[in-house]
Amino acid sequence: MLRASALRLLQRTPIVGKRAPSPTHSPSQLATAVASLRVKPSRQLRARSSAASDVEVEGSTTTAMASDPKLVAMRAAMKAAGVDAFLVPSQDPHFSEYVPTCFERRMFISGFTGSAGTALVTHDEALLWTDGRYFLQAEQELGPEWTLMRGGQPGVPEPSKWLADKMAKGSRVGVDPNVHSLSETRALRAALEPVGSAVVTLGVNPVDTVWGTERPPFPTAPLRVHKAEFSGQSVADKIELIRGKLREHKSDVLVVSPLDEVAWLFNVRGGDLDYNPVTLGYGLVGEDDACFYVDEGKATEDVRAHLAEAGVTVKPYDACAEDMRAAATAGKTLWIDADKVSVALAEAAEEAAAAAGPADKRAKTESGEDKKPVKEGVSPIPLAKSVKNEAELAGMLEAHLRDGVAMASFWCWLDEQAAGVRSGTSTRLASGSPSFAPSNPVSARSPSRRSPARAPTAPSFTTARARRARAMSAPSRSSCATAAASTTAAPPT
Repeated sequence: MLRASALRLLQRTPIVGKRAPSPTHSPSQLATAVASLRVKPSRQLRARSSAASDVEVEGSTTTAMASDPKLVAMRAAMKAAGVDAFLVPSQDPHFSEYVPTCFERRMFISGFTGSAGTALVTHDEALLWTDGRYFLQAEQELGPEWTLMRGGQPGVPEPSKWLADKMAKGSRVGVDPNVHSLSETRALRAALEPVGSAVVTLGVNPVDTVWGTERPPFPTAPLRVHKAEFSGQSVADKIELIRGKLREHKSDVLVVSPLDEVAWLFNVRGGDLDYNPVTLGYGLVGEDDACFYVDEGKATEDVRAHLAEAGVTVKPYDACAEDMRAAATAGKTLWIDADKVSVALAEAAEEAAAAAGPADKRAKTESGEDKKPVKEGVSPIPLAKSVKNEAELAGMLEAHLRDGVAMASFWCWLDEQAAGVRSGTSTRLASGSPSFAPSNPVSARSPSRRSPARAPTAPSFTTARARRARAMSAPSRSSCATAAASTTAAPPT
């Protein structure tokens, strides 16, 4: 039998037919092994193997492997919930590209630490989809019970297609409705219902059951006011703009879910995500009121006073769904972006409206038709946010200047290290390089497990611009390195 190390090499790409012989075996061993290695095209090869049984070989007997305790517990939780499969996406309830550690469920259950991917667990399979940026990383990080699905490659189906093709008729596929958008869930249902399977929304995520008390807590970084000198537009003006769009689109309440849109609307910044000055929160804007749903402990007195000036009420993070139900029950129409609002929130409004009473007693439009509880459409905030005012343009310029100083400083330092390597002095980039990130006097971010807080070492915007000009005119590498050193050594102003 081929050794596990040889099989790992053979598993680099899924093929059908003979594999190239390995020089670590005798000709007779290789002749026997290669003749029998015909991998079925319907199965993707394991990303990482520790036993020969990881490759499906015609005529072979599968040898039992040590079970992943997380998968064992996950499958027990799925059985208790009455589902045959469970999808674990990478996103949080706001569909952020980068998520707080408490929402890194896919990373926890699979061990794959890349920023993009979807895990699928059934009672006898565990699969991980990711894109070409992460194939090698996934091969190294996934355990022997996991199958790497190389997204975008020929013959590799999407998760919904795989479920439709592989799951038995009558299967129940579980999802956490808080981390799947309305449009995403609708598409999954459209793929599974024709083959007799059903999508089931679960009240408790099975991954959380496995994670238990080890799951990191929700982030608690305090909010800060994004001042008018940087935003260029008051909260009151932004809310009035949204209300004009509500009237134009014959809607009563706009649901704001993406974190960048929440931060823009209420002119606040947070520290719940590394390198992203946002906070976990929702917004509801109606004709007569506006609410910001956030961990109330994050809202300082300054933030509360800032929001109160614009008539914004601060409410608990979890109260958003209940207020949406109340609005739908009262006959109001909620404007929802189906790609950016969770199916949990959307269905909460629709179910509340359905339970409100008979159709003949529901609110009517001006034309006499029943008002719908949910109106789907692209939120007006992204377009409004993309049109930059003078203050925002100035801020973008200053940010690029600061980034330019950091990059120029890094390249000068790297040039010096390369010269040292050529002269016989070795350098370890990953752990030996200094920090070139300029300090940001208007930002606040809580330390995280991935990036510990550092004392600021870079100059102010104005100083950075002046030193950038000097660095640009530097005639040689030595003077460039000197400029870089003076840049990173200057105290913040």
